[in-house]
Amino acid sequence: MLKFLGDGLLAAFPITEERSRESACAAAIRAAEAALERNDAVNRLHAGETPLSLDIALHCGDVFYGNIGAAGRLDFTVIGPAVNEASRMEALCNTLDCAVVLSDNVASVSPVPVRSLGRHRLRGIATERELFTFR
Repeated sequence: MLKFLGDGLLAAFPITEERSRESACAAAIRAAEAALERNDAVNRLHAGETPLSLDIALHCGDVFYGNIGAAGRLDFTVIGPAVNEASRMEALCNTLDCAVVLSDNVASVSPVPVRSLGRHRLRGIATERELFTFR
């Protein structure tokens, strides 16, 4: 986990010489499944109260990371088109009535069965993207 963002968080699963894209995507999917299961458990524990919702977007792409900002206000973060695309995907979770949205490059190596959610426009992205879910 890289950082908390208000009521959200940003996590990265690095692809390295020791960890393939397939392995990183599988780890991200397993983490998403665990987060959803734990969120469901909290909601069962607090039945009758307003349930906590959880939206997850998983995307794979190149990013830049490090301390970004001025000397007086540095922030360790990741930036780049892949981060923006993941953010736009997450914004569609409510519209698609789906807690998990996967990009095609994550879905193509998913260790669990996925289903297409169709092609969608993502704000600021030139072409439509096919999105998927496993839940």
